[in-house]
Amino acid sequence: MTHRDEGQGPLLSPSVVWLLCAISMLPAVSTDIMLPATGIIAAQYGVREELGGLLVGGFLLGYGFGQVFWGLASDAYGRRPIILLSLGAMTLAAAGCIIAPNFWVLLGLRFVHGLCAGAPVVARAMTRDFGTGPKTVQLLSLLMATISIGPLLAPVVGSALLVLFDWRASFVVLAVFGATCCALAMRALPETQRNPRPERFSFAFVLQASRMLLCERDYLMGGGVIILTFAGYGSVLGLGAIVAEQSYGVTPQAFGAIFFLAAASNALGSLSMRWFGARYSLDSIMAVAICMLLGTVAIHTLFLFISPGLAPFWLGVCLYLLCFGTIMPTGTAIAMRPAGAMPGFAASLLGMLLMMGAFTGGSVATALYAQDHSAISLTMVIFGSAAVLLYAIYRVIGPR
Repeated sequence: MTHRDEGQGPLLSPSVVWLLCAISMLPAVSTDIMLPATGIIAAQYGVREELGGLLVGGFLLGYGFGQVFWGLASDAYGRRPIILLSLGAMTLAAAGCIIAPNFWVLLGLRFVHGLCAGAPVVARAMTRDFGTGPKTVQLLSLLMATISIGPLLAPVVGSALLVLFDWRASFVVLAVFGATCCALAMRALPETQRNPRPERFSFAFVLQASRMLLCERDYLMGGGVIILTFAGYGSVLGLGAIVAEQSYGVTPQAFGAIFFLAAASNALGSLSMRWFGARYSLDSIMAVAICMLLGTVAIHTLFLFISPGLAPFWLGVCLYLLCFGTIMPTGTAIAMRPAGAMPGFAASLLGMLLMMGAFTGGSVATALYAQDHSAISLTMVIFGSAAVLLYAIYRVIGPR
């Protein structure tokens, strides 16, 4: 049974809604299913184990660059053909990863895999094609909820696949997942874009819109804080499994279980904003979140001078991810205040910069790696402190 929203025609059927939920999970699953295997892959290809983290960062970097392209392309040419093109390309890239002859080819394919991951961006846009009424909000909330499931389950699945098979099984799962979504989309996905905007699929529009947004202090502060905080998170995505294995003796097969705790902390932070957001202003919530982040940075600064056991160190990681989960929706809402008539592009640009931040944080952590936990803690201190400083400057200058 379909739903109607604000008199704008039938909404998506339940089966299509669940298909969009599955599509929306693809980036998180594609990122996190690899976490337990990063060191194993690097060692098997004969490169330093810490370089395995680039396989996660490479995907995030490609995903970031691709968001703006896919979003504008769907505005110009329709949602359905762009989703099908993206899913098909993702499936081929995942299949190519299975047979990569060396580490650097695999890294390039991971970048391409992320670059092709436009379907989830377009899936979220499809729900907005029906306006902003209650049914649309419920559908979008459902998509956001399913996205949070990916980081919880994907590393556990990745660890299980390492027990049963080898690291290539993760890419087999991703290829099958993408192909299944593509086949179902070809059969059932409708076109929801009623008013194509081909004029926005141009470099001139991107340049003009980017210049306008990057001159807005709310956009710079809200976006900058979540980008910098996510850069600290990127150190865990890149090095978490390697540090857990080499410094604390956690096997790759068991890493999924402890990463589940970190992902759950992130999800808890995001879910708490549904309660706090209904009772307090965005600026008040952001102030509290920044104070929490400052305290967490202090903990990781202490970790630079001592050698914490696995439990306190991972608790510090969980606290950082809890802060990010709190800051992410709050900072996004603040950044979107000046979006005006281009919320889709504003969100796509922010998403691109966010993924670039994660790639940068993971790369910095890899460069700092010294066979212990310190690279993760130092990266969190660097980027977490930068986020706190940016917020302090914003409070002094004030929004424009």
